[in-house]
Amino acid sequence: MAILSKKEVLNKRVNPKYFDQGVWNVVNCIKQDVIERGDSALRDLTAKFDAVEIKDFLVSKDKIEETTVPEFLEIVAKRIRKVNEKILAERKPVKIEGEGYDFMLKSSPIESVGLYVPGGLAAYPSSVLMLGIPAKVAGVKRIVLCTPPPVSEITLAAAKAVGVSEIYQVGGSQAIFAMAYGTESIKPVDKIFGPGNKYVNTAKMMLGDRCGIDIFAGPSEILILADETADPRLIKADLESQAEHGADGDCILVTTSRELAESIEGGAVLVDSIDEGIEFANRYRAEHTEVITVNSREDALKIRGGAVFIGSDTCVPMGDYGVSGSNHVIPTGGATRFQSPVSVEDFLIRTEYTEVKEPKKAADFVPEFATLEGLPKHAESVKLRISNQFKS
Repeated sequence: MAILSKKEVLNKRVNPKYFDQGVWNVVNCIKQDVIERGDSALRDLTAKFDAVEIKDFLVSKDKIEETTVPEFLEIVAKRIRKVNEKILAERKPVKIEGEGYDFMLKSSPIESVGLYVPGGLAAYPSSVLMLGIPAKVAGVKRIVLCTPPPVSEITLAAAKAVGVSEIYQVGGSQAIFAMAYGTESIKPVDKIFGPGNKYVNTAKMMLGDRCGIDIFAGPSEILILADETADPRLIKADLESQAEHGADGDCILVTTSRELAESIEGGAVLVDSIDEGIEFANRYRAEHTEVITVNSREDALKIRGGAVFIGSDTCVPMGDYGVSGSNHVIPTGGATRFQSPVSVEDFLIRTEYTEVKEPKKAADFVPEFATLEGLPKHAESVKLRISNQFKS
């Protein structure tokens, strides 16, 4: 294994992998095509990129109903639902009775969302569960699912387990634009969720004028923090498991043991202490971090952001398949500094309610404040309330 310097690894982190000017140009052309030609563009792009000639994008409800749901999907769905119901239960409305005013903050579900589930190297029914169940728990009325054709039986089974029935066989950046702008077959949604390749992420970057997005998720990443007690076989298996998602992901070992570093193929960062390794992990901010040390739990709880896996008996694939009900749609490229794994909260919007009952008591300072900012009409609007002139 090549020994990498901390500076070398962190410098590489500065430029997000999902931005590339060439990719941007390609995706921008796809965006304009989908907006201008709708379904016709989707058919041509599907034939070009997926080598599938498709007439009707919508999967029939009969086909979904005929699908058998394996027991393991039901188990995972139950665990994911349990976590998100707990999160929702803890999210209490805010109510403040102030001096002359009342304030309330309430959460309500987004009206419609689009879920993107990748294809390509593998089928991802797990992503259907990770995205669909929080949406259902939140109470979203319309849930659209897009996935590259032909849709697999296991993906349909996962959709059935969740209760999603509006499924379109459309993939890539064209699916993102179809859900955002709408076509003859696909009505637009309010927010789009889901991991994807650089084309999908670039498409999501272009939607600021149209709808919300969740996070930039992909390519996959893993950072393993380990000491001399870690079994090299586990380290090797865990690094290789994430590399399975694609060659453009990051798989890094951070360790105090040169012997361990040299026993593994790939790149490793040597540190003088586990505390130094924790500091590095908190600067790198990986999508997934495994901690395999003498004091795994204590060390892991010092790491912030993304998904953290504690101890030698725990690994990232357990999170990928919802062993604890955690979500595997997680920010990448260092974005765990300011974004979190997807949960029921991402499918909710907050509404603020303000009722001023005694304007003079609650807002007497506002005219002066507004005048200071050079907004005399703002000041006058409040003065009318304070003076009660509008009631005379």
